Amino acid sequence: MGIYASLGDISFEVVSGWTDFSATRSAHFAEHAVIEGKPKVQWVGDGLELLDLSIRLHASLGDPDYGMGQLRWRLKWHKAMALVLANGFYRGRYVMTELVETLRHTDPWGNTILLEARMALKEWAGQSAQTTGEAVAQNGQTPTGSVRS
Repeated sequence: MGIYASLGDISFEVVSGWTDFSATRSAHFAEHAVIEGKPKVQWVGDGLELLDLSIRLHASLGDPDYGMGQLRWRLKWHKAMALVLANGFYRGRYVMTELVETLRHTDPWGNTILLEARMALKEWAGQSAQTTGEAVAQNGQTPTGSVRS
């Protein structure tokens, strides 16, 4: 199975790719009061992009509990991670701000068959300590293929 995308060192395979993906962008405006009139607004900057991703973790593709554990660790890690699509598009760096897990199916003994995970990601606009882009792995190999912007 091919790689669908990667978030940091987590790879999502084509079969287990996102079931939902939404992006929210915003602009910020300051409001200035004026005498005897409506306030004026002035653009002060763009907001950070917010992504909402949903995936399914099924036992036929690997251990869903292990996969969810990896996602939980990334939430607790508090670090920016590169988001790279399989076609090499480097979307940027994001921090995970929320992780919602839903247990959908178990076997008769309570073992997990299907978990769904929804991740909220927020764009990271800080500086990277790395001298090369996060999408460029060691020895010139990228996590999901050639990088293009």
